[in-house]
Amino acid sequence: MAEITININGRQYRVACENGQEEHVAALGAKVDARVRELAGGAGAVGDAMLLAMASLMISDELGDAERALSEARAATSAHHDTSDDLIADRIEALAARLEKVAASIEAA
Repeated sequence: MAEITININGRQYRVACENGQEEHVAALGAKVDARVRELAGGAGAVGDAMLLAMASLMISDELGDAERALSEARAATSAHHDTSDDLIADRIEALAARLEKVAASIEAA
């Protein structure tokens, strides 16, 4: 198991991840950092824990929107079965797998 250091709002956090996933986890950390810094700029004097909680809620909301869109796309795809629809379904499945990995990484952090 690998460990990397991510920076969020000027603080360093050691995070464990699977070998080979360091770059991906670092990119996720950078996204969280960007969201926290965005919130910190408009939230005034708010503690780190509250900023992380707010950022987590916003990211979870976006993930929920993406999951709903994926579900709708799957439903639409299942109503139409031809070669191009099967290709779209394969791409949607790949996107779903990536979303699940992102969700797992966020939960592990």
